[in-house]
Amino acid sequence: MSKLESRFAGQALNNLFESGDVNGVEFAMETHTSTALVSSMKQNKRKMTPDMASHSIGVLDHPGYELDLIHEFSDGKTSPRLNGTTVDMDNHLAVGIKAVKELKEALSHIDLTKLLAKPDLSDENTREYVERMLKELKEGLVFGDNFYTIMAQMYNQSTKQISNAVLRKQKAEGTLR
Repeated sequence: MSKLESRFAGQALNNLFESGDVNGVEFAMETHTSTALVSSMKQNKRKMTPDMASHSIGVLDHPGYELDLIHEFSDGKTSPRLNGTTVDMDNHLAVGIKAVKELKEALSHIDLTKLLAKPDLSDENTREYVERMLKELKEGLVFGDNFYTIMAQMYNQSTKQISNAVLRKQKAEGTLR
């Protein structure tokens, strides 16, 4: 496993500060750093360290900031915060409707009978099917993650508490050790 590298986090910080929930001085206090460093990171002049990212997510518990920062530190492998014009991202119902539509569409593309053969014995058609299915699932998950973020933020829900509750439930059900 490669070592996590520092990243530019200006977009995440700008989105956080624009939300009005935290300002640069409060962020500096919460992360035990200087306002000058926060300003430099906000302007993408300095990178944020993985330790600071982890610490700031833990102390701030701000859903939108988490989504932005985790996306940045994952090299784009996790869901981005959607900001296009086809869906009104400021309207939680519009995002919710789109998330449900995309997730239903993704689930409708799953045909488990096509996955009966072992992966190393699969043919080209099966591999192409799996790729299409994964893309559909990813698209649904991106909208689902954005809806989750919007709802948690709107209703002032702690994503940390929600995640811990889900993890406890999964452990109790035996799906997680």
